[in-house]
Amino acid sequence: MITIQYSNLALVNVTALKPGDLFQYADRHGSHTALLVENDAPRWASWLYLTGPHQFRMGDTGHGGALHYAQAPKVLRLGIHRDDLRVQIDQGQVKRAAAGTLRVGHLLI
Repeated sequence: MITIQYSNLALVNVTALKPGDLFQYADRHGSHTALLVENDAPRWASWLYLTGPHQFRMGDTGHGGALHYAQAPKVLRLGIHRDDLRVQIDQGQVKRAAAGTLRVGHLLI
């Protein structure tokens, strides 16, 4: 379980984040939690979707340079950095999967 202090939450432009920061935002495709991968100011920012319909795909501010960077979306900074995350496996929830049904990747916050 991850506990987020209220004081660490902030609505910011995605380009204000540092690589490794987790954030959440909603768009026409739904709500997403993502990890900022690169912030090459003032030209480029990219992130990895962790949830939503585009899970584990990359998103970015576009290839248009400064104009797209300046128009990057407002997001909710979660106040968590990837180095702060720890994984714990609940042995009671581990089950053998049938062949062909394996799925990789879930992050619940």
